[in-house]
Amino acid sequence: MDKLPSKEYIDDISISKGCIYYVRESLSELFLWKKNRIILTISIFFSILISLVLSINPNTISLTHKVCDTILNLNLALFACFFTAFSLIFTFLTDEMILFLYEIKCLDNETHKESDYFHDMMCYYRIAAFAYFSAIIISFAVKIILNVLPEDFTVFENNAHNIVVSTIILFMYFTFSLRVILEFKSTIYNTILLLAGNKCGRFLDILRKEREDDEHFQMVEAEAM
Repeated sequence: MDKLPSKEYIDDISISKGCIYYVRESLSELFLWKKNRIILTISIFFSILISLVLSINPNTISLTHKVCDTILNLNLALFACFFTAFSLIFTFLTDEMILFLYEIKCLDNETHKESDYFHDMMCYYRIAAFAYFSAIIISFAVKIILNVLPEDFTVFENNAHNIVVSTIILFMYFTFSLRVILEFKSTIYNTILLLAGNKCGRFLDILRKEREDDEHFQMVEAEAM
């Protein structure tokens, strides 16, 4: 290691700020159009479709309640899987491996700033954790509201106005929920990369030790001769 990390670097990879700050950070990263065009397009398309189907249906409240239950259960399962993978990774992550990841440099294609792989992974898992957490809280809040509302609840007397309002509200909820669910793809990908990097680092360490042993053996032979 050429030099020790700066205080800003340590603060960036640690939880040194409030929960609200990291929730905003995760949401801004998830909905950044330049980085997430395809996933956002898929989320928006299916959100519009589901929102329209539910809003037009006369049983909007009851059907939305069932869909919300499914999304909440899925978010809880993804959150559990995320922390299981996160715990396993850092259980097997040795000091040597952390230094190995720190020395792998990465270049951001947009900002053109250089960072290291360890920094990027720590920031990603923090963003993902707060995203899954936010999705659970929002789904839980929606579930409570739906439990309180009667099944024949309406805001306006005009049915067309009710459809428009419900479509907009459901669209925002489903877009966020689907975006977080689809983020699990990136979580799996980054976890596999991290595990592969761990194995690669151990492999290089084994090769280095074998080379040192061979050099030591050759030196012993040379001294014996």
